[in-house]
Amino acid sequence: MNVLRVVIKSMTASFRYPTAISGTQITLPVPPYTTILGLISCCSGKLITSSDTQIGFEFSFMGKSKDLERFHRWDYNVTNPGKPRLNPDGPAVRNREFLLNPKLILYLTNTDLKDSFLYPKGIPTLGRSQDIAWIESIEEIELKSVRDGLIGGTLIPVLLLKNNLINGLMLRLPEEMSYDERNLMRSPKPYTHH
Repeated sequence: MNVLRVVIKSMTASFRYPTAISGTQITLPVPPYTTILGLISCCSGKLITSSDTQIGFEFSFMGKSKDLERFHRWDYNVTNPGKPRLNPDGPAVRNREFLLNPKLILYLTNTDLKDSFLYPKGIPTLGRSQDIAWIESIEEIELKSVRDGLIGGTLIPVLLLKNNLINGLMLRLPEEMSYDERNLMRSPKPYTHH
């Protein structure tokens, strides 16, 4: 099977842990599936979903660190419900965890996406907007089936974890986002593939 192999690198990456709401903003060790779809969509300039390509990936990084981050807090606006307002106490500071020198290798079955990475429509990032990335290489390769191998940083089907075939962190995350007719509001779509 021929696939598109895309190598993406960055100086930093940060993938927000979905259950960490306050305190130090910790990072996941690999990008969630929605982040990868968002990255491909950004480069394509259009919404790419799981029905557009099958995705495999390998993710690695050199280390992990923390820094201080200034952020703006929002409050519920009593005088104008539905429109948040800035917290009158002003901005705050928190610790943010991030990954150093990350490398993402994508394997995409839709080789027509090659131009999306040769001529990206948006700025690729690995997580947050400040984690700007660059595309190191793009090539079409042939995947060959193997019986044994090593698994690096990636996402795997939950059944492998449940049956104790592989160790890993189990999180319930959406597969992709669906958007309203104006592409303003998004809501998570659950994982549907088996």
